[in-house]
Amino acid sequence: MNKEHALLIVKRYSISIIKGYYEFKDVKPVFKKYVTRCLDNHGFGHRVDEDYRKIYEAEYGSKKEEKETEKEPEEEKEPEASEEPEATDSEETTEE
Repeated sequence: MNKEHALLIVKRYSISIIKGYYEFKDVKPVFKKYVTRCLDNHGFGHRVDEDYRKIYEAEYGSKKEEKETEKEPEEEKEPEASEEPEATDSEETTEE
């Protein structure tokens, strides 16, 4: 697979990883927004330049930020769930 073919795949499927001997600087500017990491054929990664990462996160948001916001509601739900079994335990002891 040549670079042009790989980049067309990136454009078509909006994937964030391309495999092959590519550096981020070799990726055309049109396709850079789809690529967050380039892998060589042995799985060694070449990360995206930090300057571009800032631009990308400003435009599309950071995945890390989204994960943190998702964790907060889960933490709120856990205490509620732990309170319910305590209530059932106390009800059982009252019935006995």
